[in-house]
Amino acid sequence: MTGMMRKWSQAAQALAAGSVALTSLATSAAAAPAQPVGQWTVELQGERCLAGLDFTVFGRPVKFVLEPNPTGGGGYLYVINQGHLDGYGWVYADIAIGADLAKHQVVEMMPSPESNRNIYRWPIGEEWLAKLDVAQRLWVQSEPLHADLAVTGLAQARAELRMCDSRLLAGWGFAADQQARLATFPQMDTLDIQPSDVPKDVYRHGAVGNVDGRVTVAANGKASNCRVIESSGWPTLDAKACELMVSRGIFKPAKAKDGSAMGAPYFFQFQFPS
Repeated sequence: MTGMMRKWSQAAQALAAGSVALTSLATSAAAAPAQPVGQWTVELQGERCLAGLDFTVFGRPVKFVLEPNPTGGGGYLYVINQGHLDGYGWVYADIAIGADLAKHQVVEMMPSPESNRNIYRWPIGEEWLAKLDVAQRLWVQSEPLHADLAVTGLAQARAELRMCDSRLLAGWGFAADQQARLATFPQMDTLDIQPSDVPKDVYRHGAVGNVDGRVTVAANGKASNCRVIESSGWPTLDAKACELMVSRGIFKPAKAKDGSAMGAPYFFQFQFPS
């Protein structure tokens, strides 16, 4: 999977969105889903832990990828297939877990750095991931993407991802003994971002600013030590993102198992308004 993920652009709040409204899906079981080829691979890619499962659909390779949020429940699901996209964008898709259907979900489309590969990504809450653990089937349908995959062995892959995330957090300075004390990671209350916050050099070019990073949230709820994990491609925008996270981010601090507040990292993903 090395090198497949290079661009990210969904709002930070989407990672913590939790469950989505589900309705019954009666038609998804009409045909058998594609079965995985080989086993899960779990690896640390830069500052992200990713689990991937390969498929062959109509003779073409398809990859399913799960990226958990290292500082909270849920994360992102990806489907990577053959094709060619000229740029980035979003589409609506109907997404089913087993027999439960979530209609008109926003899916981000992005070309892969690998030749003739497309990446489709959307946020998923912890409740939906738990459903996928049980149902072991993912069905996605939109104009550019059709996939029906038997996502087996996810529980074990998620256990390996938790170990990967633990190593990642230790590398961020959040040691094993601190992780053992932790009950809940920090949570963001508010972050006020306005179009006027976009640096002028970026605004003039009409670029969309998407920045991923992490901060340390102290026991008093103050953020510091911002680090960009995935650059927007605009240094001034990256610097502005960190400035806003530290100066305007209002957080609920992490809680220890004894109920006291404690310092801990917070992973953020958000998009500047255009």
